[in-house]
Amino acid sequence: MKPKKYFLILFIIILTQSIHAKEDNIKYGVNVSKVQGNTARYRYFATFDVWLKSQPRANVTIPLSSSDINEGKIVEGDKLIFTSDNWNRPQIVVVQGQNQNVVNGIQNYTIILDSIISDDDNYDGIDPDDVEMKGLELILKQQENLTCIAGFKKRIKIESEYNGQKSLSYTLIEKPDGMIINTRTGKISWTAPQIAEGSSYPVKVKVSDGLFTREISFNITVVNSTPIETEVNGTVVIVTDVNHLNGFKFRFTEGSSIPTIKTISEDSLPLLSNGITRLSDYFYSLDEHDGRVEILMPLSILNNMNDASRLVIYHDSYQEGWLSLPVELKIEDIENIKYISISILTLKGSVFFVGLMPKIKNH
Repeated sequence: MKPKKYFLILFIIILTQSIHAKEDNIKYGVNVSKVQGNTARYRYFATFDVWLKSQPRANVTIPLSSSDINEGKIVEGDKLIFTSDNWNRPQIVVVQGQNQNVVNGIQNYTIILDSIISDDDNYDGIDPDDVEMKGLELILKQQENLTCIAGFKKRIKIESEYNGQKSLSYTLIEKPDGMIINTRTGKISWTAPQIAEGSSYPVKVKVSDGLFTREISFNITVVNSTPIETEVNGTVVIVTDVNHLNGFKFRFTEGSSIPTIKTISEDSLPLLSNGITRLSDYFYSLDEHDGRVEILMPLSILNNMNDASRLVIYHDSYQEGWLSLPVELKIEDIENIKYISISILTLKGSVFFVGLMPKIKNH
């Protein structure tokens, strides 16, 4: 056999064995859940679940032990036994704290899951990952730098993972004027003033259970808005801005004050769900007006008249997600141009856009 051909065959054999080995590792093995609770105090309990990835042909025994019985000990038994009947039912391992003088809640020991003993060759000898016991843990999820819109209430939730048994308290250490936090839930709210547009503010939050303290910092930027160029003709606001809402009109009730209409960039807003088609810029107003408002969209914006049945107004009040509004639609002719009239209650309090709902798939 030629050397090149020999090495090619050898490479294929090794690759095949490697692929099969990876498949076996996925099929046969041990699942271990996250640790609940902690052993950072004397006689406190921590638990985790263990179960198999697949049904064994024979009993599977996993020996258990603690790497430091002066820190924590397994409450009952020194092994787990799985059968062909209970292999997928989680078995709980309970660990009890033994150290009466843990400093600052910090521990560093493991519960050892030793190599499996089984007459099933697929499981025999597998060495599951050991479980780290770190004592008391308070982990704060890092916030990405955030944006908000002046005049709209921004809501922020400080998310934490905590395995202690005390209540957490939340405190704003650094914040812009007017920002508040719920000290029990960690929910922040802030309505930025219009003069803050274009500015970025640092925020720092302290979270504590009385013993453990963690801090998290992030920035929040108030995005710039753009007032739309318009002309007012009685109760009708005609958009003359060729770059925003080109061709749109807004019709207000008789006697109503005429609000300033603004647009804002999509970078500061929630992403659209799959299937939603946006037909207009994002727009809103911070001004009061009386009665309902009609949004007049040129019919020519619709590529297909059949899409009219999917036409809706989407709105978002807290930069948390888009909701569709029930709307009243009608077609009217204004100065020889056909418009779709969409009636809603108010322009204030939400960011809006005109869009098409996702198409319903026929099965």
